[in-house]
Amino acid sequence: MSNLAAMASMLSSLTGGPMANMFGAPAQGTAGGSSQSASAAAFNAAQFLQQMEMAAFGMAGNPYGNPFLQNLSAMLYSAGPVPPWGGPLSNKAVQQMWMNQMDNKPMHHHQEEEEVDDEELGVAETYADYMPSKLKLGKKHPDPVVETASLSSVAPVDVWYKLSIPEETIRTGALSALQLESITYTSQAHEHILPDGSRAGFLIGDGAGVGKGRTIAGVIFENYLKGRKRAIWVSVSNDLKYDAERDLRDIGAGKIDVHPLNKFK
Repeated sequence: MSNLAAMASMLSSLTGGPMANMFGAPAQGTAGGSSQSASAAAFNAAQFLQQMEMAAFGMAGNPYGNPFLQNLSAMLYSAGPVPPWGGPLSNKAVQQMWMNQMDNKPMHHHQEEEEVDDEELGVAETYADYMPSKLKLGKKHPDPVVETASLSSVAPVDVWYKLSIPEETIRTGALSALQLESITYTSQAHEHILPDGSRAGFLIGDGAGVGKGRTIAGVIFENYLKGRKRAIWVSVSNDLKYDAERDLRDIGAGKIDVHPLNKFK
């Protein structure tokens, strides 16, 4: 309201005082505001609104985005075209304009919440359920597994390697289809000999909960069945030796001995 009063004071000085009548103050050259000057009589709603908009441009930017000025404009023109300005603006009218301005804010806030919800849904839709596409072997992984939509649009390489892991291990689900896929691609990479005579490696980048420990145990078991009896399993602590023994035992490779490296001299 202070900004409006400041603009009213500015316009009053430019128009000879008709704005003072709007706020209940006596016009210049009158007794108690009982009469109006000729300039005040000629001051109409259209002139008032035009000057109010000009003042708002200079003080607060674009007035057409201001709900208060929009409500004020509607009230001024609701009485018909260019009526003479004839009296003070009532407190009820001012209160109604402010109430309309406040009503616009919750609606704007509700629209922002809907936009945020749409963005969150968009993020959720960037992931897709993952199932091996080139290897039809084993049971579905017990936990849901997803991958990004960009990765799901890229087809994996063809599978030509044949696993030596016993059928019993596959049939019982000790190794899931997802874990068998990683073991297959790892073993397939190991079949490739590099120019320096060493075997190619393979990176398993599965996230938490996929069961990388059991997958590694499956890779060791596959190499063991191919005649490669030695493997080095590096872990973060010595206590994980028992986890390695458990994983090997669960997939039917309990006969493979596990020796902690810190015991070697």
